Amino acid sequence: MTDQITVGVFYEDDDWDGDVYGSSGFEAAYDNGQISGQLAAGRYEERDGAYEFDFTQIDIGYELQPGLSVLGEITKTSGSEDVGIVGIGARYETQSGLFAEAMVEQYSEDYDHKVISFEVGYAFGGGTTFDQRDWAGIIGLY
Repeated sequence: MTDQITVGVFYEDDDWDGDVYGSSGFEAAYDNGQISGQLAAGRYEERDGAYEFDFTQIDIGYELQPGLSVLGEITKTSGSEDVGIVGIGARYETQSGLFAEAMVEQYSEDYDHKVISFEVGYAFGGGTTFDQRDWAGIIGLY
């Protein structure tokens, strides 16, 4: 849409040992260099079954200084999984694309626990515009 705002749609399938699950929906991203954010709304479902939930995700980032950002996230699902996730974290990224990210997330409703994660990686070509919208990208790994 503009240099700062991007919109998209997504559709993906996961094959879990013969059971096919997938997600579909709409997403938008904003990035002005210092402030960034994503909003996604969609549905995750077993393609041939009764397991399904709707989800909404909001992710935000604020760059404190070049390469160092604080992060926040909110995810809400309803249906077969009723989950609320609130997270806060930090990310450091070098100009070459190497990054380290740490998050603390509090899960509520169907799951009541905290998840602490640490990720190290490389963002090829500056990374992707949108985050993953598969199971790990919506509910997370726990």
